[in-house]
Amino acid sequence: MAHEAGKQIIIAGQIYPFIYHQKYFAREIIPRLKRAGANARFVNSPSFREKLDLLRNARALLLTSLVDETSSMVTMEASACGTPTYGFRRGALPEVIADGVNGRLFSTAQELSEALRQNIEITPERCRQHAEQNFSARGMAARYEVIYAKVAQAGMTAMRSAG
Repeated sequence: MAHEAGKQIIIAGQIYPFIYHQKYFAREIIPRLKRAGANARFVNSPSFREKLDLLRNARALLLTSLVDETSSMVTMEASACGTPTYGFRRGALPEVIADGVNGRLFSTAQELSEALRQNIEITPERCRQHAEQNFSARGMAARYEVIYAKVAQAGMTAMRSAG
């Protein structure tokens, strides 16, 4: 999608040592990187510092997996770095991306590719603020306390009713 939009792309991550993953990378990813030429590169297993630099300096994180993921830690990390995530409206992404606040959600690859041709109007400050409000350890702990209190209250009510 980045290539179609005429944008540079950096793919970063680890190729797991499973033969299926390695074959997929060789069959699908390497040829696409080669077709994109100087506009594409792969960073194998980036260090923490490299990952931070990549996220901080990215125009956007593209999360184009078609697998319904149960969470998206990398989206939370990108938001904390001030980088919006562009991804598909599936899995956990609608719970992690506030459309227009810390990223954009799309239904098709064509929609996402078209959006990449436009200016991204989501500011780093807005992404970071969203991350602080929604993904910080303190905020998550406070939300868990609320849930635990509700569960405890429901348990006490049930015990009183049964007793």
